[in-house]
Amino acid sequence: MNLISILSADSISSVSVMVNSELLETLTTDENYSHSKVLPVYLNDLLKKYQLINLDGLVVSIGPGSYTGLRIGISLAKGFAFSKNIPLIPISTFDIIKYNVDIESSYSILVHSHRHFYFKQSYSGLNRKGKPELVDINTFKDTTIYYTGNEHLDKKYPNYVNHQLDSETMLKIGLKHFDSMIVKDINSVTPMYVSNITLNKND
Repeated sequence: MNLISILSADSISSVSVMVNSELLETLTTDENYSHSKVLPVYLNDLLKKYQLINLDGLVVSIGPGSYTGLRIGISLAKGFAFSKNIPLIPISTFDIIKYNVDIESSYSILVHSHRHFYFKQSYSGLNRKGKPELVDINTFKDTTIYYTGNEHLDKKYPNYVNHQLDSETMLKIGLKHFDSMIVKDINSVTPMYVSNITLNKND
């Protein structure tokens, strides 16, 4: 299986390549919100280096996360997939984190949105509980929490575990669930947005 993945759900920009079902290389930068500048370059560099003519699909992060980053990453993925006539494999930010979580009890996954607000999805083992929502980290309580974001919540709260997003995990998910996750209707792939609160001027 030959796959490329594009991660742009948070401030990090990352592209990974898989050839014959083997992870070969990842290009990434910690330069905040540089998606439009580096993602096309990373994609082109990896395609040339590994002479990837026959791709089985492109894995792309669809959020929730950075509004601007998601629009840039998904637009790049859709344009490339259309030009190469290959399917997309859209993956949520929650699923990227959940892939590395091995727990059978209840827990929540949090993805940083802005300031003290996080996108939250509750789970029981591998199963989702309810719908994702936007929560205030200052008032949110739960037993076990896995999160991604630049804030060091794990140093403040002992029940928080930090999981940084990465495009390599996206490839592993895409390979494992390729048949059930591929989307051939490229235009149907859109960013996943979550909003269920009204912000006041202090937020």
